[in-house]
Amino acid sequence: MRYMEFQRGKMADDRQGLSSLRQELEQIGLSESVIRAAECGSYTSRQLEKLKTQKLHLNAIIAFNLRRTSDLLDLCPNEPSNNDGALNSIRSNSQVCAWLN
Repeated sequence: MRYMEFQRGKMADDRQGLSSLRQELEQIGLSESVIRAAECGSYTSRQLEKLKTQKLHLNAIIAFNLRRTSDLLDLCPNEPSNNDGALNSIRSNSQVCAWLN
């Protein structure tokens, strides 16, 4: 356990000492558990390439949808929405005052 704590501290202090595989997988955004398994040799090279391809594809889809959502929000007016029609039922002050009298 102490060795692992030492290694974690060393990795946090010295990012240059990380394996190129770890750096690549972290940059892609794969999880720590996948990275550790890859470093231990739990994946074949074909499986690892598949994981990287899938993660890059997922990242591209997320980025596309974020841009699309941002573009759609830019087209929306900065006014409150009236999707439920509630604004149609609001009476003007003169109508409310006439009703109260």
